[in-house]
Amino acid sequence: MKSQKSLKLADQQFQNISKHLKILNECGIIDFNQIGRERLCLIQPQKLIPAFLWIKQYNKLWEDRIDSFENYINQIQNKKNE
Repeated sequence: MKSQKSLKLADQQFQNISKHLKILNECGIIDFNQIGRERLCLIQPQKLIPAFLWIKQYNKLWEDRIDSFENYINQIQNKKNE
């Protein structure tokens, strides 16, 4: 029984990984290189630059919000300790 469950889990994990790799390939982030029976994934890091730049523009905003939230939590804790 355990081996059947393990095989089912491994098959589901493989299917999920395959779906993600397919999407990354469709986006041009990875390419596949078939060598014999092996299929290697080659990352194309330059394709991630637009995503990195988009995320970077929000970095300061989120740092400020997290700092503000941290200050708020500290204020609440200080009031409880008084």
